[in-house]
Amino acid sequence: MGQRVLPTDMAVCLWKIVFSMRRSALLDRWLAYLASHPSTGIPGDTWDMYLYLTDQLDGDLSLYDDTHAWPTIFDDFVECENDIMNQNLVKEKDSLIQEYAA
Repeated sequence: MGQRVLPTDMAVCLWKIVFSMRRSALLDRWLAYLASHPSTGIPGDTWDMYLYLTDQLDGDLSLYDDTHAWPTIFDDFVECENDIMNQNLVKEKDSLIQEYAA
């Protein structure tokens, strides 16, 4: 009987090995997300679809289509990344406003 869930720490190690020769633009952000959002493990469908996710997005999360049948953790990851990006844009805008006001 095959194992359906990998422990997260094992999955992280394996992703680092798998992508050691072909670095994914999303890998570091994905691994940081997993570290900051502990889970009980990585389901087999998430493991199987990560490569497809990186191929589809090529580092550009604006290409992510949440209407597709992605694992929920991908939806959560992209939402979190978009929130971070929006916060960075607001900070950048506020900084520019302060710079021009001076």
